[in-house]
Amino acid sequence: LKQFSIVNGGQTSRMIGTIPFTDDFFISCKIIKNVFETSKEKNMFISKVAEASNTQKPIKAKDIIANRIEQRNLKCLMQENGVFIEIKRGGKCNHEVYTEAWQRTKNNELAQDLYSFVFMEPGPARNSVSSMLSNDEKYNVIFREHEYSFDFLRDVLFLEKAYKEYQKKVNKDKDDFGDGSTKKGLVKNGLWYCLATIGYILKLYYNKEYKNNMYQYRNQEV
Repeated sequence: LKQFSIVNGGQTSRMIGTIPFTDDFFISCKIIKNVFETSKEKNMFISKVAEASNTQKPIKAKDIIANRIEQRNLKCLMQENGVFIEIKRGGKCNHEVYTEAWQRTKNNELAQDLYSFVFMEPGPARNSVSSMLSNDEKYNVIFREHEYSFDFLRDVLFLEKAYKEYQKKVNKDKDDFGDGSTKKGLVKNGLWYCLATIGYILKLYYNKEYKNNMYQYRNQEV
């Protein structure tokens, strides 16, 4: 087999790779030939195979959604543009290939960023990292109902990693109280609020309809 994908059987494969053995043994498997040419068609095919054959009790939401069409399309989009995104636990990132911090991310982390930046929900993004993938309403809004260009996703990753560099700097500083705990506490929880603020400002700047709606809304408040 060449250029094959394991749709179901990740746990078995991991066990084979981590447990030492001396004798060969048989494993039952089903091999399905892919006849599609484009990456989107291939990803749709894999998604349907996974959905039809997955009878195991799922362990983590991240593992359940890994073979969904939108997740595989996202991985292809990022990989084609030099970014590694982990869509399933256990994915190995080669740091020699993806040298910059913004080139390495996970789908649940990106979901937090998008939920803050695009949909301006920094509180739920910060407090509900586990539900970003397991909550159908949030997941559908973030991944299924919207398509993102790579340039946009890259810029969001730029902002996230720049903030984290700033956070590292703050963690080394001291404030007027001696240990810098006040500022560190604010910065620790400020990433998603910062992203939401920047997203809001950009919407006001680039989206005239959004700006007019906000203007009317604010006037009604007054």
